[in-house]
Amino acid sequence: METSDFQPPSLTDVAYQELRKNILRGTLPPGHKLVVNELVDEWKISNTPIKEALNRLVAEELVEALPRRGMRVRKYNSRQTREIFEIRTLYEVHCCRAAALAAASEPDLTAKLADLVRECGEVMEGGADDPMRVFDLDAQFHLLIVSQCGNETLIRDFDRLHAHTLAIGISVNNDQPFRRWEETQVEHDRIYQAIRIGSPDDAEAAMREHLRNTSGDLLSFFHPHSGRLQSRKFDVDETDGNS
Repeated sequence: METSDFQPPSLTDVAYQELRKNILRGTLPPGHKLVVNELVDEWKISNTPIKEALNRLVAEELVEALPRRGMRVRKYNSRQTREIFEIRTLYEVHCCRAAALAAASEPDLTAKLADLVRECGEVMEGGADDPMRVFDLDAQFHLLIVSQCGNETLIRDFDRLHAHTLAIGISVNNDQPFRRWEETQVEHDRIYQAIRIGSPDDAEAAMREHLRNTSGDLLSFFHPHSGRLQSRKFDVDETDGNS
């Protein structure tokens, strides 16, 4: 009798994925306090897998452990947001050039990018039941480009940085998920077209412009002096930490 190598996910894995998904979809917004006993009551599992899942998210810096105050979903300030985009720009410009150079020999790459741009446009035009679909497509678009560098460490770092970008974006766009997507769609198409024709310089310029515009838009939501979010979109404490 053959045995399978498949291992079902552990309770820790399930709790981690659920918490991470809720953070990146804005269900658990920045500053939201994460109480182990409340999660135990809600999910009907023991506290050990929940604590392990939270510790994993602390390691990813999506959750903050506050001395004597428990844990909460990470809150971001303008400095952190700016630094995230500085690193993303370094990574993605490099990978965008690699993608443009690879395009001629990898037609599947440009076909997949075209499909992602097209599907995102269709979601926006149709008013999807799940607005988060455009954020999922955005992540796929950027990850596909980043994967062309062939550097597994860079790809892992990008995935972490993009998660932070998504958490910030959801926190400021929660009530208007399509607010900047028309501009994003145009910018994604410019990146795709530059990669399609195999022009690394044009691809680099298009990616720089896209990340500059995205970061500028997100930074406009932060107070220029305190660095904190200027609007109280959620019922959370905006006065402590990360300032």
